[in-house]
Amino acid sequence: MSDNTVPPVPPIPPAPPAPPEPTPPVPTAAVPTEPEQNAYAQPTPPTPVYGQPEQPAPGYVAPGYVPQQPGYVPQQPGYGQPGYGEQPPVYGQPAGYSAYSAYPAAPPKGLAITSMALGIGAFVTMLFGLGFFAAIGAIITGFMARKQQPYARGFWLTGLIGGFVTLGLLIAIFVIYVVVIVVSSAQSPYDY
Repeated sequence: MSDNTVPPVPPIPPAPPAPPEPTPPVPTAAVPTEPEQNAYAQPTPPTPVYGQPEQPAPGYVAPGYVPQQPGYVPQQPGYGQPGYGEQPPVYGQPAGYSAYSAYPAAPPKGLAITSMALGIGAFVTMLFGLGFFAAIGAIITGFMARKQQPYARGFWLTGLIGGFVTLGLLIAIFVIYVVVIVVSSAQSPYDY
């Protein structure tokens, strides 16, 4: 007997379902923290948050940025240019700065320099009879400069020292001259 039966085939298990496609991660809003300091003590800009415009951290200065001074108005070429011998306008320049220098203008020292010049001149012209007046002038201007220009100490101090030294030497010379005349006139050649 031949049975032409085919043995039963076990059923094919169903295919496992396909894994779902991964969804992209949802960006989370980053909480801005204080900017980190780099080696040059300038804050670094924070990392940008997805979907927000980039803004630098407060105090961050982009390399090569030159801030404009308040009140600066750019000049058009050929219009409003200074003429020959005129000083160009300086917009937004702080008071006390010269137009051609980045350094502040030096405070006036005229009175102190006058005192120094008179003190040195008094000492040089002491033996010509002009030293007395120059010494008095050096002392007066030196004390005036001491009150009005204390920052020019070297100049007015030189004038005061020169004036007092010259005046002292002139008084000493005058006293010696008077003593010599009095002593010489007191002795008469006929007093033997």
